[in-house]
Amino acid sequence: MNELATKNDLSPAELRTREQLVATVKDGLKTFMLVGAALTRLRDERLYRNTHATFEKFCQSEFGMTRGNAYRLIRSVDVVQSLDAEALGVSEPKKEYHARLLSVIEDPAKRSVAWSEAVSLAGTSKVGSRHVKQAITKITEATNQAAIEMASIFNASARLEARFVEFARPCKEADDVKTRFGKLLERLEFYCRTVEPMGSEASK
Repeated sequence: MNELATKNDLSPAELRTREQLVATVKDGLKTFMLVGAALTRLRDERLYRNTHATFEKFCQSEFGMTRGNAYRLIRSVDVVQSLDAEALGVSEPKKEYHARLLSVIEDPAKRSVAWSEAVSLAGTSKVGSRHVKQAITKITEATNQAAIEMASIFNASARLEARFVEFARPCKEADDVKTRFGKLLERLEFYCRTVEPMGSEASK
C-alpha cells in the first residue's frame, strides 16, 4: 500500500470532497473563480495528502499545473473576494487576468476603487485590460501624490511651529506665517479630497 495513503488516509467525506473539487478544477478551467476556490480548499484542507507529499506535486500530477499557475489562480480569487464590488454598484471581474492586474494594489479599499474606475472607463463596453491598467495608474499616481503632499504638510508644520516659537508676539513676520498657513490648508484640502474617501472605505 502507498505509504502516504497509510499515514494520511482521507475520511469518506474528505474523499468525496476531494473528488468534487478535482472535477471542478478539471472541468471548469474557463471559470477561474471556481477553479481558484477549489484549489484553495484542496490546499488548505490538505486533501492531497493520501497520494502526494505536497500540494505542488499534486497539482502537477493531477492537472499538469505548475506551482506558479496554481497559486496565481488562488491569489486571483483572493483579490476578487476582497473587492467591495456590490457596495460600489459594479460587477466582479470575469477574467483572471484582470484580477491579476489588480493584485499589484495591496490595499483592498484602493483596489476596489481601481476596479470601479475601470468599469467606469469602459462605459457600455466590456471592461478590457487597458481600462484596468489605466485605473491602476490613476489610483497609484493619486496615492503617490498624496504621500508627497503629506510629506509637505509635515515639513510645513515643523517650520510653522518653529516660527511661532520664535515670533510669539506681533511682528513683521505675521503675514508670512499667515501665508504659510494658507498653503498648508490647501494641502490639507487636497489630502481630504484624494485620500480620505479611500481610507474611510478601508476602515469599514
